[in-house]
Amino acid sequence: MIQLFADCGAIELVVYVQDGEKIGLTEESVKTAVRSRLRSARLYRDPPAVVDGILRVSVLVGREDHRPFTHRVWFEKQQLDNKTGISGWSPTGWDEWKFGTHGDDANYVLSSIAPGIDKFINDYLRVNEAACGKPKERTPRLIPLDDDDPFEEKQK
Repeated sequence: MIQLFADCGAIELVVYVQDGEKIGLTEESVKTAVRSRLRSARLYRDPPAVVDGILRVSVLVGREDHRPFTHRVWFEKQQLDNKTGISGWSPTGWDEWKFGTHGDDANYVLSSIAPGIDKFINDYLRVNEAACGKPKERTPRLIPLDDDDPFEEKQK
C-alpha cells in the first residue's frame, strides 16, 4: 500500500465519461458524487493549492443492446526519476474496476462507483493515518437568543 502514501496531501479529481449522454450520465454528475465522498473524508479541497495525488474515474457506457458499462477508479501521484531528474504523474498500482449492465439507468451506474471510491478512501486514510491525523472535534457555535425569539422556551 506504499503506493497510496501522499502525506495526506490534496487530491485532484479527474473524471472521464464516454457515451454517458445516452442514459443521462454526465461528467458533472460523476464529479459531484465523487467530490461529495472525498469531501466528507476531508480529502478534497477546491481548488487545491498543491496537488499531491490525482484520483481518476473513468466511465464507459457501451453501445450494444445488452447495455454494458465499465468504470475504473485509480490513483496517480507524482514520481521523480532520480536518474534524469524528470518528474511526472504515473499510476500507483491502486485501481478498482467494475463491469455490469446499466438498464438505461444513470443512477445505477453512479451508485456502482461508490464502493470503489469508499475502498480508495479507506485504503488512502489507512496508509496516510499518521499524516492525516484524526479529524478535529467540532464545537457547536452557540448563538445567544434574543428576548423576542419565538423558539426560546419561556420560563414562568
